[in-house]
Amino acid sequence: MENKVIQDRLALLRKKMQEEGIDFYMMPTADFHNSEYVNDYFKVREYFCNFTGSNGTLVVWKDGAGLWTDGRYFIQAEAELEGTTVELFRMLQEGVPTIEEFLEQNMQQGQTLGFDGRVIAAMDGKKYEKVLEKKQIRIAYEKDLAESIWTDRPDFPAGKVTVLDEKIAGKSVEEKLTETREKMAKDGANALLLTKLDDLMWLFNIRGCDVECNPVAMSYAYITEESATLFIQQKALDAQVTEYLAAHRIEVKEYDTVVDFLKALPAGNAILVDNRYCSYTLYKTLQKNQKLVEGKNPTELLKAIKNPVELARMQEIFLKDSVAAEVRAGATAESSCRAATKCRYSTTTATRHTPTARPAASTSSRPRWSTPARNRANGTPTTSSTRRPGSRTTVRCTLTDGSPCCTTAC
Repeated sequence: MENKVIQDRLALLRKKMQEEGIDFYMMPTADFHNSEYVNDYFKVREYFCNFTGSNGTLVVWKDGAGLWTDGRYFIQAEAELEGTTVELFRMLQEGVPTIEEFLEQNMQQGQTLGFDGRVIAAMDGKKYEKVLEKKQIRIAYEKDLAESIWTDRPDFPAGKVTVLDEKIAGKSVEEKLTETREKMAKDGANALLLTKLDDLMWLFNIRGCDVECNPVAMSYAYITEESATLFIQQKALDAQVTEYLAAHRIEVKEYDTVVDFLKALPAGNAILVDNRYCSYTLYKTLQKNQKLVEGKNPTELLKAIKNPVELARMQEIFLKDSVAAEVRAGATAESSCRAATKCRYSTTTATRHTPTARPAASTSSRPRWSTPARNRANGTPTTSSTRRPGSRTTVRCTLTDGSPCCTTAC
């Protein structure tokens, strides 16, 4: 069955490609920071091929289109691509070319490969340059061709930014900047262009909500030995956040001014960039006048070493999560057992065991589960906050006829 909606979108894209002199156009799954998860605004690949998986790259040319994705999504992609005219390329399967191999084999001398350079990592862009230079392929990375076609595109994310209290972070911005600058100096750089969102949130002790299930805000930072500039959407900052950043001597500029800022830098700086997260657009901007020190973000390892406050907070969270998991598991198990065997709670007893003790193995074929202690009067879960190490709670159940159902120690 034809998917006319996707076919029409591809036709509009091919028309735009022809106008721009582009022969092959590529759309990955990424935002401007090569994040693993992206906001709906960046789901261009999904818009043009209907594939909704979290990993995949779409390539479109004059008389065809192909989607590359991994083994997790082969079945899903087959179903979602049906009727779109997009061919599925099953990554890492025998006989299936990589994107680089496909482009090298199918692009002709002097043709043009296009993509939005803001959503292609510098690491990947450099790879395409190397593969295609033999055929003198031109790379056009300045435009997002979806911009004029996707008329009902979701708004660019700009969720409210909040400050993470130092009592929770465990370190001040000044301490983190000092450590980062020390690492920069060891790498032979006098400046750092930081583009990885979670590293940015960690460094400045702020949090955002621009990506679902990820507390990050769209932002960049340019850090020198003496200054720190944060590029972020100012409409996402309230008075408290603005005052906080000013108090810590962090200069704030609009998010979309970062390219102009980098172009205006005096030549000859040694700037540390992480090609895994720095976009091809920013990389090419800096390459013109600056010395690039290519390496990993120093914040990555600094962030991984947890300070005492963070460790204490992690332990607190794990305890709360464990209690919540016990309550959920108990409620689910009770419901399942009752449905299957007409089981009912009859008694609840607390017993003491040594840490190495194990309850006797049950030979019963009846269902067993782990569950928290329950209030004898109303059957609701009771708190486990007063349980001492080494104690176990035994819940005994009976069938409606009074015969034993199961005994579980938890």
